[in-house]
Amino acid sequence: MRTLIMVAVMVLVALAAGLSFVIKAGAQVAAGTAKLEYRCGDGDGSLPSIPTDVPTLRSCTATVTNTGSSPLLAANIVFEPSSPGLPAPDSYCFFSAARDGVDQPVRCGTLSYDFGDIAAGAQSTITLRIIVRSTREYGADVVLRTAPDAREYARVQVHGLVSPGAAAPAPPLKLYRTDVGDPSTGPVLPAEPSPAVYRVAYRLMVVNSGGEPYDDVKIEMAATAFEYSGVSISESETWVRSGASGHLLRDLGPLPARSDIARDIVFAVERSSGICALADPVIVVTARRGATVDTAAVTGGSTLLGACGGGEGGGANSAALPVTGAGTGAGDGRADPTRNATRALALSVLLLLAGVSLRRAGQVRR
Repeated sequence: MRTLIMVAVMVLVALAAGLSFVIKAGAQVAAGTAKLEYRCGDGDGSLPSIPTDVPTLRSCTATVTNTGSSPLLAANIVFEPSSPGLPAPDSYCFFSAARDGVDQPVRCGTLSYDFGDIAAGAQSTITLRIIVRSTREYGADVVLRTAPDAREYARVQVHGLVSPGAAAPAPPLKLYRTDVGDPSTGPVLPAEPSPAVYRVAYRLMVVNSGGEPYDDVKIEMAATAFEYSGVSISESETWVRSGASGHLLRDLGPLPARSDIARDIVFAVERSSGICALADPVIVVTARRGATVDTAAVTGGSTLLGACGGGEGGGANSAALPVTGAGTGAGDGRADPTRNATRALALSVLLLLAGVSLRRAGQVRR
């Protein structure tokens, strides 16, 4: 029991830390050494409120400037719990990261990002794409440190707002397990499975409800959905693996007005492999119409797949992206069947603590 509580507390720290945000305050800079700027969107970084309980993609940049006279060694930023006491969002996924334009490996639950050494007078920028879903306002601190001495050089407080009236991202998307089905139509009867293979199928639907066609629709799926050794994905020849992130890209072509595109994504594991993996599709869709580009994100819920017990899909299915955003298993590439219980306990503790107001100096002012 003591071990479980310790694990829950460790997970709790991660839960409270990650996110997509609306900026409400500038960086607090350690004079004469380094400066951190964290911005989302254009201009001063202010963003409209996100819609309630809808996965929303945000693009944010963290820029570190070395204002000192010597190199800043092994600089990194870490997302930490909000110093004004704002809770974490309901779920999040750090979808991608690029340092000075170069794609970096990232997982949904990655909370620390490295800049490396920054010469005196130089600067470096990490661009993040973050999927966030929340039912209430949320926040975090972004902290600049260096690895050799763990010294804190700067801290930015960030604050996200949620509004029931905020417009949902376009184009409208659906992503669901076919054996569970779209709530509006019910399940899709799966093909007869091979007795030698575990399978779970998800259906992605991209909807164009407007009167103008999209010239082109592209989808990008996070590596966490298929990173396990021994897990295959259907129609793999139609996907292109991209950069250090390992994301899969696929071009769906044009989408006429008032129509939709449906694609099935099937994950499979050989029964003889003994693998217990996690299918966890996280997808960003980009639809282009002339010079206009619409971008939306969707998550399908994680499903244990393979030798994990249960039926065709391997057993458990969550209703939403795991609150940690992690979507990965143990270090050997196998999912931990006890992780869902740990998540649930940690989430309960988080919700209890979210009501505690932590008022500190430098609190965000509205």
